[in-house]
Amino acid sequence: MVQRFLSEEVTRHPSVLYVTLEVKDKQKHLDRYLSYYPEDEWEERREHFVAIRKIHDYLVETAKSANHLIIDSTKLGEAVTQLYSLSLKKLEGLFPEYNKFTKSEPFDESIIHS
Repeated sequence: MVQRFLSEEVTRHPSVLYVTLEVKDKQKHLDRYLSYYPEDEWEERREHFVAIRKIHDYLVETAKSANHLIIDSTKLGEAVTQLYSLSLKKLEGLFPEYNKFTKSEPFDESIIHS
């Protein structure tokens, strides 16, 4: 969701964890994007990437100006582990009486398409 389309009431709600994922390295972003398509579609898809990257950069800049957390998802497993850890901390803050959540284990990114 794009932050500017959400009310402040939503973005500041205690149960909301607002995070923007980015892929800092443009080439790695392109490689990841193309990996979702068969090789014979890469040239056509590559043409769309300029617009995709502009949207990516806009979302990152919007998050920076709003002081929202930005996580580099180049290393997907590390990003998922960080998100999981942040989610647990948020839950612990919301439910201090159940402050027994376990620490997150490193995420095995081999189980997903990266």
